[in-house]
Amino acid sequence: MRRCVAIAAPCALLALAGSANLAQAAMFLGIDLHNSDTTPLPMEERVNCTGAWNEFSALLASYSVTSFEPEEGYTAHPHFPFQPGGVGLDPEFNLGGVTGRVSNAVIRHQAEGTAGPPHDPSGRYPTHGVHYIGAIITDSIPHMTIEFDEPQEAFGIWGIDVGDFGGDLLITLVGADDQRHFEIPAISTNSEFTGSIMFFGFAEAGFEFSSVLIGNSNPEDIFAFDELTVGRIIPAPGAGATLALASIAGLRLRRRSG
Repeated sequence: MRRCVAIAAPCALLALAGSANLAQAAMFLGIDLHNSDTTPLPMEERVNCTGAWNEFSALLASYSVTSFEPEEGYTAHPHFPFQPGGVGLDPEFNLGGVTGRVSNAVIRHQAEGTAGPPHDPSGRYPTHGVHYIGAIITDSIPHMTIEFDEPQEAFGIWGIDVGDFGGDLLITLVGADDQRHFEIPAISTNSEFTGSIMFFGFAEAGFEFSSVLIGNSNPEDIFAFDELTVGRIIPAPGAGATLALASIAGLRLRRRSG
């Protein structure tokens, strides 16, 4: 069976290969375009991201999500730009017993229904609650790193204000002996689609990873993330592992070994 997820970008459909019961290796991508530095994309307009999330989560036997919210015990960094040594930098997390850390990142606070100033300019905001993760990417810091204390089979994340200044999003899932690398093309070159959101998810039976690297080909293309998800996929007896190769608006997936 083939599953398709439409995305609101200059492209058509993303085809996912798999068995009749489960795509043994599937990448899900949803993008909903926006153009505002000060207001979030309304929930009812997040159709493609929500659809991609629903398809992704339907493949999981179990999963846990964190939005780094105050009720979860997380404190946002009080300054912009970030100041070394302050709270909210490189946060540790606990996802249903899976512990880990996000490095080269900072927790930001943004009041519900608002985006951008004063806490973080240019269209960044939570997709859920009042906290989100701001990636700290520079010429000398090429990526944000998410590390887990035990291997995972599935990873999902919502991105905000990604790729509006010409930067391709770079995501690498790192296993013990293998990697999965994704390059998601920019959606605009000069902030035409500032404040847009995306959902990215990947799951593969038989491939476990203990860290995820997230970078950008343009360090000046600042972006944020929310709703970090990890999980285990539903087993499909008798189904071989088939890597889903996606070709959509130049989207590239590379399989690396070693």
